[in-house]
Amino acid sequence: IAVAVQTGLLTGSPRLYLICFIAISAGLAVLEYGRRKNRRGITRGGELVIFVTAVYWMFAVILERMYFGYGLAEFTIGILALVLSRYMKPAESILIFSGFATAYGLTLRLSGNFDLGAWISAIAFCSFSALWSIKAYENRLLEFRNRKLLNRLQEKNRRLDALALQDTLTGLPNRRYFDRILDRCWTDPDLGGQSIALILFDIDHFKKYNDKNGHPAGDVCLQRVAKALSSVLRTDGTAIRIGGEEFAVILERATVDDALVAAKRLTEAVRKDGLVTASAGVAAAVPEKDAPENLYKNADCALYRAKNSGRDRIERG
Repeated sequence: IAVAVQTGLLTGSPRLYLICFIAISAGLAVLEYGRRKNRRGITRGGELVIFVTAVYWMFAVILERMYFGYGLAEFTIGILALVLSRYMKPAESILIFSGFATAYGLTLRLSGNFDLGAWISAIAFCSFSALWSIKAYENRLLEFRNRKLLNRLQEKNRRLDALALQDTLTGLPNRRYFDRILDRCWTDPDLGGQSIALILFDIDHFKKYNDKNGHPAGDVCLQRVAKALSSVLRTDGTAIRIGGEEFAVILERATVDDALVAAKRLTEAVRKDGLVTASAGVAAAVPEKDAPENLYKNADCALYRAKNSGRDRIERG
């Protein structure tokens, strides 16, 4: 707008002022729209507006040559070509910029004021813009490829992270996941002041079962126990294999009485499967008043009491 005002004041031409004002305003509006609404570049509609603006300026400035001569027309072509080249593919930019240069030369010829130097300058501007467009396109292509590779790398990292938290035999989360979710329970502000319950399970006489039936049968047994636990829990909690024949369940917003009810259902499901039985120890703690180590210790002590009291039973910590 400042350029348009100065142009009108210096030349005393309202018509030229209006030309500059419309052209500059249209160009700035399209650029601003592209910056805010389309982070990848100007839309096709925006490119069309800039193209029409460029042609309009080119012809308008030639008609007003008595004020500026031909240099401004060449400068206008070059600047608007640069604006377009930032967002266009090389083939499109070469085609359009060639059309700019040709139209400029024809306009000079038809107006009876053809000047070879001015036309060569316009061609030079357009050629430079085309070359810059190719370079910009290569940069955009490289950026797109890098973004794609980064997305693939992030996806692989997510998969590796998920595999690192999974027990390969049973498909359940593993001890690393157990430690992570237990820590999260103690740092999650949404769980502040609410009780967290823990159930620890241990398959009864699993070593004897392995010695009698073989390790492959023992693996099948672990898989069936894991399946039985998962089928009972569903959305109430997550069964976790924390090592060997030991499993765990963390229950958020649950008391020790809730854990006792859940443990009873889980041990009954294991017993009903018919291969083995399981002992369980349950405990609960409030994160603001206790530590996760104490919760695990209390549940583990309860589990050992259950095993020492005859197995196939539940004790509370």
